[in-house]
Amino acid sequence: LHIIGYEEYVNEPCVDRGVVVRSDDAGFAIDHSLHLLANRIGVETILSAYTLIGGKGMQIIEVRAKRDQIRKKPISEALKQELRKECYDKIEQGNAEAAVFDLVLSYYVLDGVEVDHEVDEKCTAALVEAHYTAFVGYKKGLDKLNESFEHAKISLEKLFVRPDALFSALSAGNNDVLANGCAILDMGAQTTTLTIYKGNQYLLNKVVAQGGWHISRFIEQQGISFEYAEYIKCHFGQASPAYIERDQQMAIPALYK
Repeated sequence: LHIIGYEEYVNEPCVDRGVVVRSDDAGFAIDHSLHLLANRIGVETILSAYTLIGGKGMQIIEVRAKRDQIRKKPISEALKQELRKECYDKIEQGNAEAAVFDLVLSYYVLDGVEVDHEVDEKCTAALVEAHYTAFVGYKKGLDKLNESFEHAKISLEKLFVRPDALFSALSAGNNDVLANGCAILDMGAQTTTLTIYKGNQYLLNKVVAQGGWHISRFIEQQGISFEYAEYIKCHFGQASPAYIERDQQMAIPALYK
């Protein structure tokens, strides 16, 4: 991965706890940021984008679909797509407020034998089960996100969910930590995501609607400005008092004169 440019634009708050609440403001921010980025990297325009999604309410659900082909037949791409769609429909038709952000294959069961890799038409089976991990959130949040890109007139190529992006990053490092099991805390501005992995699978995903922004606000309540609260948190903050090796002294301007 090579980063060739970075830009940001902050206007009126349009995202709350990882969810777009004002799509028109978010659309303007997307459009303006991409114009700045196009100028920085020397291209005329950027027409499409990818985005990472998480936010409050997101959780994982195990879901499966089954087909009896009567006799041993190749497992076609069409069959796999049918099984995948059935899993989407099971969740979204069962709850009008829910949307599937992403569906990640866990494993197949072919004639009673578990297979933990992708299958193709070279594989044959009569009874086919597909097991997926579904990342589910609020449909309204997904609709608002899509509206934001429509306002910006930018094509949204693909959504990535935060836990799966972390999984990919760890996998790329050839690290056996995912097989042995680990828990990852991913702290954002307004949400913190806990994901537990084991055996190269997702066991749990929990989003808490508090993040780094709330920590800064708590420090601010001690009578200092938010800017200095953010500075103290980023430069001196520790995850636990046990990690503090020595006291820190600093001069902070009075909030009120």
